[in-house]
Amino acid sequence: MAFDFHKDRNKYFYLQYNNSRDYILPFIQKYKKIKSKEKILEIGCRDGGVLKPFIDLSCECFGVDLSKKHISDAKKIYEKEIKKNQVHFFVQDIYDFINENKDKKKFDIIILKDVIEHIFDHKKLIQNVKKILNKNACIYLGFPPWQNPYGGHQQVCKNKFLALMPYYHILPNFIYLSLIKNDPSFLFLKDTKNTKITPSIFEKIIKKENFEILYRDMYFISPMYKYKFGLKPRKLWKFLEKKNYLRNFFTTTCDYLIKIK
Repeated sequence: MAFDFHKDRNKYFYLQYNNSRDYILPFIQKYKKIKSKEKILEIGCRDGGVLKPFIDLSCECFGVDLSKKHISDAKKIYEKEIKKNQVHFFVQDIYDFINENKDKKKFDIIILKDVIEHIFDHKKLIQNVKKILNKNACIYLGFPPWQNPYGGHQQVCKNKFLALMPYYHILPNFIYLSLIKNDPSFLFLKDTKNTKITPSIFEKIIKKENFEILYRDMYFISPMYKYKFGLKPRKLWKFLEKKNYLRNFFTTTCDYLIKIK
């Protein structure tokens, strides 16, 4: 991998925590004041860095991830909170989790940070999360538009040249896959190309599913880059944000807060 923070799990945990504390939490709080005991679900929670600011507010937090390693790490980090039944982690497919909980447990906030771009059927996901929302609940989603410089997640490549080179993930498959075929992350990179998403695609889906957008921010320099590279976050210029296709090439991340109408 090209960047040390991808290897250092402790460092990456705090990258996620700082970004969540400084940007995700305030973004959600523009709509609702987050109270203790509220139920928070993060889909694709890794080792729980994004959830930490909500745990610090005494919310009851749930994390779901397919990785046994990430969930094992999360359980070690939050051992005390788990014993107090404040935090719960599951190695589970999100659809199985939803089916088991749709008649039992509802959530006040659902978080998907850098997750939806890795899920094949975006419409199916949105349709299913509706089943586990409390009244007036909201969903936070943050994701990189497919055409942005590193929208293919090529930064995880072991080869530093491939990890640093922008935009080549938008090349035709036979070229792109030939370039990354020997990388250990080949299958992950291939799937990421197949599951691509853009703000326009996302907004079309949620409109059909009767969601409204409460807030939307698009960034030329992602808030996470502050912690990764020391760069000051910059929102996308308003005139460019209105250019539905062109904006995708210059937006490193977009944040949405949505709720059912």
